[in-house]
Amino acid sequence: STSAAAGRTLVEEVFGGSVKTTYHCLTCGRDSVNEEAIMDLHLAFPEGSVTKDGVGGDAKSCQRRLASKEGGGEEAPPRPLSVEDLLESYFEPESMEGDNKYHCNACGALRDARRTVALAEPPRHLILTLMRFSYDNATRTRSKILHNVAYPKLLVLPENCGLAERAAYALYAVVVHSGTSADRGHYYTYARHSSQESLSPRKSAYRASTSDLDPLSKKWYLFNDSRVSNASYATFETLTRRFPKDTAYVLFYKHVNSSLAYQEAAPTSDDVHASLRSLVELDNTKYLEEQEAKSKRARFSYSRTNHNGDFSEGGPSPPSGGCGGGMGGGLGDFPRVVF
Repeated sequence: STSAAAGRTLVEEVFGGSVKTTYHCLTCGRDSVNEEAIMDLHLAFPEGSVTKDGVGGDAKSCQRRLASKEGGGEEAPPRPLSVEDLLESYFEPESMEGDNKYHCNACGALRDARRTVALAEPPRHLILTLMRFSYDNATRTRSKILHNVAYPKLLVLPENCGLAERAAYALYAVVVHSGTSADRGHYYTYARHSSQESLSPRKSAYRASTSDLDPLSKKWYLFNDSRVSNASYATFETLTRRFPKDTAYVLFYKHVNSSLAYQEAAPTSDDVHASLRSLVELDNTKYLEEQEAKSKRARFSYSRTNHNGDFSEGGPSPPSGGCGGGMGGGLGDFPRVVF
């Protein structure tokens, strides 16, 4: 296979794949095929899917729009897009006509054509970059697209991706951009281990009966500057709905077998005994929970003193950020975690 090609780096082995682009001339009927290596897929928002209200500018204008919505001054936001929608749009055939005609070498002239993109080699680890930063030719400014995008824990590539057998991927990391500007902001990450859980026959049967086919670890963590804290998928799954300025920017998925209910753990070179590793993980979890409980008490005390109602909606507040001042998850005096 191409993944075993000589001279490939470790990064290319893990994250690399390839796509095949075909240009079909509608005049002579000939095809021109080009295959190229990829490290990620850049997913654009389909035209017409993002309203003017979904495009950010400065923080004040964003706050005014949000306040107007809360006051009933505008209609409800459109249905959120999903990663599946963006992927299906990515692999949709594109008509090349008008000012965007294709130069056909066989015809020796510009011709109407159809361009299709297909996944030739699916990567082991799929990186999806959401193209949230757009450029306005009229104002010559860049802006951020604030449209909410739903991303599943288990992703099956669309039928039009070009693969004979549809590939399945499990989510293990989400990079979030916080802010309304395309030129600045803060980044933080929710992630979990990408190795697969070892399932006993009883647990496998239970998963098969409950349709819980996620084979990866259920423990999620928030990484914000130098701070690490416990998290959960439910915490950030609805993050953008509650805090529109915090949007998923880069998604990391790992390729998994279609028979997910009977996955075994990936081989590891870790020599630490399983019982000792479990004790360390349990101790880390308890320590994180103690620190988070302490930080919650501190935040509650602070909010009562300052009457700060910025994050009065349901659910936890998004992590604060900034160089040096960010206390991800509110762990003010939490130095580090032992993994």
